[in-house]
Amino acid sequence: GYAVVMITPVLGGMALARLSHITVLAIIGFLFLGASLVSVALPLRRRARQRPSPPAADYRMLLAFMGRRRTGFLVFMGLNIVAVIAVSGAEALVIPAQTNALFPKDPAFLGTILSLMAASAVGGALTACLMRTWPQQFTVHVAWIAYALSLGTVSLVDGKSLLLVTVAFLGYTGAIIDTLITVMVQRTIARRHRAKLFGVISIALHMGDVTSLWLTAVVVSALGFATTLQIAAGITMAVAAAGLMSVRPEGSRRGS
Repeated sequence: GYAVVMITPVLGGMALARLSHITVLAIIGFLFLGASLVSVALPLRRRARQRPSPPAADYRMLLAFMGRRRTGFLVFMGLNIVAVIAVSGAEALVIPAQTNALFPKDPAFLGTILSLMAASAVGGALTACLMRTWPQQFTVHVAWIAYALSLGTVSLVDGKSLLLVTVAFLGYTGAIIDTLITVMVQRTIARRHRAKLFGVISIALHMGDVTSLWLTAVVVSALGFATTLQIAAGITMAVAAAGLMSVRPEGSRRGS
């Protein structure tokens, strides 16, 4: 998913440069229709007969389950949502804008940046999948620190080579974060609550993305590109530090 978000602007720009707007919209509609038909054709698992419960009761049960036994996970997800709000707009708006400002005579370089981020994100996801027995909550917050450092570095770089290295690190660490959050949901939450929680997380993160885009535009208009990147990096660093502080007592209790 992270790689798709990175590569889509490149493919969309290439399509719009060669095809009409109506043709691109028709292709998008065809893809959505095809995906819908495939989803309808998928076989469904047989469920035991039981009285259907209203959705409100299901979510009330989920909140009760998490409140009793998974309060640490709620804190973890809250911290990560704050980090998403801090960095999504900076990544989606500020990095392309700053790239165009630095290299106005080479617009194709932005496509190179986004493509490299997508490729490195695949590597980050594969790396995260190998972390089978690592303390994953600790690893996620360390990855946020690495992400914050590279995000702050973007505002200081004015050479193509260093910028490519920086955005590759962004894609790599960002994919580790996304992958490990998904794995932690699967390992922490009971199976009967998992689908509902993924839905809640998806809504929260999409709201975070939209909020971040709006806030980033406001801050950029007032303070400029570099300051906005530094603010996003600072908030992300604070979130990661708070997460590491919350992990430490848990580790010490287990050690004792």
